[in-house]
Amino acid sequence: MRVGILCLMQESNTFLNQPTEFHHFEDDLLLTGESIRKQMGNTHHEVAGFLEGLELAGVEAVPLFAARAIPYGTIQKEAFNRLLKMMMEQVEAAGPLDGFLVAPHGATVSELHPDADGVWLKEPRQ
Repeated sequence: MRVGILCLMQESNTFLNQPTEFHHFEDDLLLTGESIRKQMGNTHHEVAGFLEGLELAGVEAVPLFAARAIPYGTIQKEAFNRLLKMMMEQVEAAGPLDGFLVAPHGATVSELHPDADGVWLKEPRQ
């Protein structure tokens, strides 16, 4: 069994005029593939728990995408589209997966999507 791991976290403050841009993710956390396991495996983060739990269960963990930006304004349209594209490229390149463990923030808003978490969470299911 193979389970993909996805993480996209950003707490959007819709009262701020300045949007969260792509470089905000690059400045905080933007990882793909095995670099996720290396940098997040021994941290106090949901992704570390996913990795540990899957290992204990004898399930292959497939780290795919992890991005986080500090709380700021809504995510700029181009930045959100770029993040989603990166994520889906990793999902498609991973081959067959039996499921996903996901770490959303729950308060992510993009310029086009008031429920940005809902948008990215449904993409891998497609």
